Amino acid sequence: MKRVRMTVVFRGQVQGVGFRYTACELAAAFPVSGTVENLPDTTVRLVAEGAKEACEAFAEALRARMARFIRGVEVSWEAATGKEQGFQILR
Repeated sequence: MKRVRMTVVFRGQVQGVGFRYTACELAAAFPVSGTVENLPDTTVRLVAEGAKEACEAFAEALRARMARFIRGVEVSWEAATGKEQGFQILR
């Protein structure tokens, strides 16, 4: 199965509300690897690699769980790099 790299930037009140920890918790339920981090502009960037369907399902589960904090979402897709191992918080 072809692996892809999904990058999602979440906007809204997404820092200081457990967003990154929720992402890590949810990632364990999906066959994805990647990272999540707070950015200086108060957004959160999520990077996930896996089958496209798994990445989409993971992002949707996170959106559903954290919907009250999210005001905007930007998604981009690339070929997987294969560099991601497990799922971790960067900062």
